[in-house]
Amino acid sequence: MKVGYASHEITPIEPSYLCGHAIRTEISKGTLDPLYVSCVILDVDGKKKCWYSFDLVMLDRDFTIQLQKVVSNIIECNEYEVVCSVIHTHSGPEVSEKGVFSETSELGARPGYSEFLFAKCMEALYEALAHLEEANVRYDSFEIEGCFGNRNGKEHPADKECICIQFYTSDRVLLTCVNFACHPTVLGPQNLYFSADIFGSIRNRLQEKWNSSVFMMQGAAGDMGTRQFRQGEDNVELSRLTDLLDIQFNRNWNWINVKSDEIKTIETHFEIDEDIDLSELQIRYDENKRKLDQETNHDQIKLLNSGLAALKFQMQHGTHYHADLDGSIWKIGKLCFVCLPCELFNQLGVKIKNAGIDEKIIIWGYAFNGGTSIGYLVDEPQYGKSYESIATCIKKGTPEKYCDYIISKLDF
Repeated sequence: MKVGYASHEITPIEPSYLCGHAIRTEISKGTLDPLYVSCVILDVDGKKKCWYSFDLVMLDRDFTIQLQKVVSNIIECNEYEVVCSVIHTHSGPEVSEKGVFSETSELGARPGYSEFLFAKCMEALYEALAHLEEANVRYDSFEIEGCFGNRNGKEHPADKECICIQFYTSDRVLLTCVNFACHPTVLGPQNLYFSADIFGSIRNRLQEKWNSSVFMMQGAAGDMGTRQFRQGEDNVELSRLTDLLDIQFNRNWNWINVKSDEIKTIETHFEIDEDIDLSELQIRYDENKRKLDQETNHDQIKLLNSGLAALKFQMQHGTHYHADLDGSIWKIGKLCFVCLPCELFNQLGVKIKNAGIDEKIIIWGYAFNGGTSIGYLVDEPQYGKSYESIATCIKKGTPEKYCDYIISKLDF
């Protein structure tokens, strides 16, 4: 195997609307830390494949489709073998012409940002192709404590596994992929500065510590975050939590080597068709609007605003909901990467991880194939108990069916 890596800055050059909180409608004021697009090229016997990771909350569907088409033509692979993922920071710019919550261009992406972003993706691609090096592959994992968990309550189950995959030579590490599940929302809606939040902060710290590149892979983070652990919502708290995370990477690593002379991939496709009861949605909307009018807790106000915006969006789009969950599954030796275009609740991710195959499964959330995220997939025990189940069109039980479908595709 050969691996190539490059990273280019994608911070907007002018003030922009920030994406991720319905309650926030102000324009950005500056940059707390730069945003990047990172590109990995994997090459086995001349057959190349590509991974992208963006310091953004989401990607525009048309942008993703076009990027996959262009890159797959350049490196001569299948379009689904160009993974376009985001770390899901809520302090990045809007990327769609219409704002995610507003559905109006008034609060959408700045003109020209999509073209700027695409150009940076191409620069990173060609730089990664120009720096391919032979590499071995190994992995290890450990549990992270005291930094994040189930954001709907410490009493709820939480997947705190961190998986690290290294591409290395005899004398140095070329690249480390770091995977764990946590909403990067240390910085609250009052923040008006661009930031990659906790994922970018720990990435920057580890790159300095290890003197090598780090590629972030978000996990099944639908209900995972720092809400139950953070002591504030500013850059001081971001530094504190990064310090706590950083300490836990100071460990005795027990690396497991994997064969890297073959990459196997398959495309996944799952369709969701749901009939929407508009009267039931209106009841939910009115009920949560009353809660918002009486709420005094800052976190709950933030969540209720986002939930109401999602409900309003649903009610505007008729009595039927259709979604295509297009993803992919990758195998490198005993490593199995499951790329999902959604915000999967963590215990659904655990269900896939525990599927019983003789491989180490990595859940890679917000990893798109020809589209963008379809939102939250909530497990049955949490339905009706959290903001996420208020904000989704997907009915109880459908997420479990999707996970069963993914599990049926793992043994290929």
